[in-house]
Order: sequence, then C-alpha cells, then structure tokens
Amino acid sequence: VAQPVERGAVNPFDAYDSDFMQRMTSVLDWSYGQSYALSRNPFSIVREEDVEEFLKYAKVRYSKDYYGDITRYLINYGYLEMLVRGDLSNFAARLQKETRRVRKKVFEVLGSLSKYLNSKYNTEAFSEYIKRIRKFIGVKWSYKPIGLYLVTLGDVKKALEIAIRNDVHTYIKIWFLVISGTRPIYTKMITWDNIVINVDIAYAYIGRVEGTKRVYIAALTLNLANVTLKFKGVFKKPFSTFREREWNTLKAIKKEIPHWNYYALRHLNANMLLLGGLSEAEIDFLQGRTDISTVRKQLQLSAAIGRVLRRHYLHLDEEEILREVLKRHNHAVKIIDEYAYELFLKYAEDSRVKH
Repeated sequence: VAQPVERGAVNPFDAYDSDFMQRMTSVLDWSYGQSYALSRNPFSIVREEDVEEFLKYAKVRYSKDYYGDITRYLINYGYLEMLVRGDLSNFAARLQKETRRVRKKVFEVLGSLSKYLNSKYNTEAFSEYIKRIRKFIGVKWSYKPIGLYLVTLGDVKKALEIAIRNDVHTYIKIWFLVISGTRPIYTKMITWDNIVINVDIAYAYIGRVEGTKRVYIAALTLNLANVTLKFKGVFKKPFSTFREREWNTLKAIKKEIPHWNYYALRHLNANMLLLGGLSEAEIDFLQGRTDISTVRKQLQLSAAIGRVLRRHYLHLDEEEILREVLKRHNHAVKIIDEYAYELFLKYAEDSRVKH
C-alpha cells in the first residue's frame, strides 16, 4: 500500500471551491428516469501523474493478468476517464451493456485504484464513492439480467458452426460445457488422465484423482470423449483453450449471438436433463453440487450416493448407480451431442480442421 501523505502536507480535498462543494453528481436510472445524489466526486482531482504512479505500483504489486485487467478496463475502456469527468450517466449506460463478469472486473479494478488513492491522500472518500455508485446502479442488474439465461439449443448449434470454422479447441470446449453442465472455471482442472471411458459410458474427474476430498464428475458422451482424445498430444489440456484463439472465436460468436454466455450453457444443460426425466438429485450430482471422495484411483461414490442418489437406486451398487445415471444423462443430451458429432465429422474432412 502506498505511504500516506506526511503530516502537514496539503490535502487536495482542501482545495475545493465553494461551487464544487455544492455541486452534486448523479447517476441516471435508465429504467425510471430518476437520479440519485452521490455527493461530491473525489475522482475529479485525479491527475495523469496519479494514474501513472498507480500503474507502476500495480505492475509490481499485482499479477500480470490482473495488471492487464487494470489497463484494459480503466484506461482502454475509458471508465476512469468517465469517473474523472463526472459523466456517470454514460458510465452507467456503458456498464449496462457489459456482461456480469466485466461489470465485476470493472468494480474490482476501481476498488484497487480507490485503495491506492485513499492511502495516498489519507482519506476514505474514493472507496466510499465507488461503493455508492455500485449500490445505486447495480440494483437494477439483479432484476434485468441481459440475456444471461436465454441461450437456446438453436444458439448452441449456431455457435458450434462458428467455432468449428475458427478454432476446433473452442468447439470442443463448447460441446463439453453444454453436454456436462460443468462450471466453465473447472475446465482448466481437467487433464488428459482425468478422462475415463468404461465400455459404454464416459466421464471426467474434475480435480485431482487422488488425495483430495473435493472431486466432482463431469458426464461425457462416447462421441465427445473419443473426439477429444484424438487431440491428445496436440492440446495441453482437453478443455482449456489458448486464450487468444478462444477470444477471437467468442468475438465471432457474439457478433451473431450477442447474449452468448458460457455459464448459460450450465442452465441449458439442467433444462435438458429435466426434460429428459432426470430428478433434481441426479442433476445436482451431475452438475457438481455434490462432491465425491477418491481415496484410490477406484471411484468411491459413497458420500454422494448416500446423501443424494441412494433413494432412487436402492437395488444397485455404486458402480451400477453411476452407469445408470450416466446412461440417462446421455439419452437426455442425445440431440445436441449427435449434432455436434456429425458437424465435427463433416468439417474433419475439410482442410479447416487439422487433426
């Protein structure tokens, strides 16, 4: 944290003139046309030197990825400039168009900047101002999600057609997410050794196979597992893609499907499983809300089945329960799985997909 100003140093907040002290900034409520008083704007005193000092500090203090987020959202996206100008109407309108993840990142980096400025000027005004802004303009997002849960099977088919032409690895990732319903962040936890094919079923461990109490299962289909394993040795991880290629592919997808969102595939998967006749307990298990324990490489489902699934399969042992649940899962997602598999085979013959 930066050192506070020395005792007796001039505090920039003392330099406010009387007109500025009485001026109130506001955030436009785009739903009802009301405005909210936010008191004076402390960011109006921020100078270029302050920003340069903060960027030097952040480059040393934070990780490379987070430093990239700071420069991207504060400088390149212009959110800091809008704050300094007091242009909060455009600030709010711009944030409304962003995804929930971007909005969270914007306020995260603004929080880091506020802490730095608080320490530098020996005040809490910057953090308090950001909290007020987040409170006043964030309340509407919980009632008006921007297409977050509106991804349909038609959208997935269109996205797959775009992805297969741009990056086959992103294509496999989308296929995996819609089939398994796994949280997108868990894709980087799956290695090649975690994929299991057992006769007529396939699944993947999420987490370490041994020595952990928190391991989940991602349900696969034989089509998806076999296609994915073709790229073993080509990709470092089966479902974790190169960031630049994935961003370019997602950019192309968002041009056609503006509301596209990875996490929405998890909700779509749950809907498909419900329509396929699976119980809520089975969906909780398949989507990773119930963890399993692995003492050895042999699968141990006792904890999960004892709490969730045993009531549905009293006559079966653990391995038979897993096989039964995965078969029901495969039947529920059969339509989109066969479409993705046939689309892959079609483009595999073309030079745009290289094995």
